[in-house]
Amino acid sequence: MTRLNQDEIAKLNEDNYEKNKKEFKEFKEDVAAGRCWVCKDELNSFQKNKPCQHWLLMPNGLRKRYFKTLFDACTYDKLEGFLRWYANAYVPFQNINDLKEEHDPNKIRALTIKHENLEWSFSFSKSCVEGSHGIHGPHYHFQMRVDGKPFFDYSDRHIKLSDYEL
Repeated sequence: MTRLNQDEIAKLNEDNYEKNKKEFKEFKEDVAAGRCWVCKDELNSFQKNKPCQHWLLMPNGLRKRYFKTLFDACTYDKLEGFLRWYANAYVPFQNINDLKEEHDPNKIRALTIKHENLEWSFSFSKSCVEGSHGIHGPHYHFQMRVDGKPFFDYSDRHIKLSDYEL
């Protein structure tokens, strides 16, 4: 295995920073135009056989029963990343709470993101990652609130973590 020196690491970090900066700019432009950066469909569009992260924005026609399709198609990191960028496209850093001090200390990850009338939360503990909830393998939990009311609860489903995420 080849180790990188400090200059090579700095160059890779700079390249990655510039790439992300460019992609976030494109993301914000698409959102401002009402278009999904991922699939390029309108943000308020829903096609049950074309799952996309923008489904979490509650397009017309989305029902709870379609979330299995979404979770099978989109990994945790893609969903969380999309929502972070979406919230930051409007008001940077203000509507994201991932502070360990404000969440259950037994959680490996606890995150809540808010935008307008929508709130999304992700959570998983060591026992979730170990798959020690009986029949469930490694997984995370998700909940979504619309106008402060439950739409999808943590207890509705154990969502599989991908091998990459583990």
